[in-house]
Amino acid sequence: MMWASADLTSFFHGLGWQMQVCSQGTVVTKRGKSESREQQILFRPGSSREGAVEPHLFLELYTGEGSEELYAQPDVTQVPANQQIRFCQVGDCSAAIEPLKKFLTNYLGGAIDGQDEHGIMRLVVDVFLSRGAHDNNLGCWTMRVCDFMVDRLGWSFVVCNVCNLGEAGRCREQQLVFRYDGPLRHLPVVRNLNHVLDEAAFHGLSLPPYWLNEDVLAHRKNRSIEVCSQDEVANLQEIFDETFKRILTRDRVYEYQARTNEEMPYRLEVVHAFRSENAELFLKFAERREEYKGGWPLKAKSHGAGSMINERLLEGESYLAHGTNPSSAMAILKGGFKLDHAGSATGTMFGNGVYMAECVSKSDEYARDDNGGT
Repeated sequence: MMWASADLTSFFHGLGWQMQVCSQGTVVTKRGKSESREQQILFRPGSSREGAVEPHLFLELYTGEGSEELYAQPDVTQVPANQQIRFCQVGDCSAAIEPLKKFLTNYLGGAIDGQDEHGIMRLVVDVFLSRGAHDNNLGCWTMRVCDFMVDRLGWSFVVCNVCNLGEAGRCREQQLVFRYDGPLRHLPVVRNLNHVLDEAAFHGLSLPPYWLNEDVLAHRKNRSIEVCSQDEVANLQEIFDETFKRILTRDRVYEYQARTNEEMPYRLEVVHAFRSENAELFLKFAERREEYKGGWPLKAKSHGAGSMINERLLEGESYLAHGTNPSSAMAILKGGFKLDHAGSATGTMFGNGVYMAECVSKSDEYARDDNGGT
């Protein structure tokens, strides 16, 4: 069915007709088979150039088959057997295939199981869980795939539909269709130069009194990365302990993978800490802070500990956490956040931006090493 739908999409796009809606379901045949598939596809003329086949990706997420005995127990979670993710391409999708395969293998723990005669790639996974007869985490992983395809790769989301297979529809098969409509719009990035600053621009602005680098303080250079003192590290540890919540959310990848023995940690330990003393970024921050007119009287959880470093903050300021890999963390220290790099590992929920959390346990879900491990 996937191959036939993809082939039909390619045919109509060659005629200048673009897919608008794609819906699948199960039907009962005269022979009594209740899992025969039915696919409906709506095409609209004049939406694409005749003779050009726009790149499409069809993805299929299958949750597998579980034990009827465990389905009958509403409080028991099981890992169904025969889970898989399949995808096939329409047109030239070469720029997206390798990043997608890397995402599915590194983030979802998939293992490539070959490609059939129709070009459909299959990956074996164990990320789908079910509890009782009807609860599962298919929606969680559907959103992660959508985030990656739309926000990371810049593809357009076309449609999502599901087939409920097996006894009482307990085996779910989710179909996703994405289309490439052109390159992702790039947002302006922070300038990453350590040039000599225009001292006049800093007239009347005092740099933070706890900054240490004399060249930065004298406006002879833009930035420096300084090692935090032991007192600062101890205060950061207090904030980590205060804001760590041992609560699972959908982004803690290893808790969903049955093949791993990873467990959510009980505590995060601050081993080293660095401070970015960046005069140009501080100037931009100060200019934006001047526009701050006050807001809702909210207090971040990070204010509950680390009194020494919290006393440095002004009204409306808080310490927040951002999880990433070591090389990206050092790049942020040097030049600030680059918004067009947002979601490089896992995609984004609300588009490009700076994603922060008041609880370090949430940011830890996005922390990776440079080889894609923990």
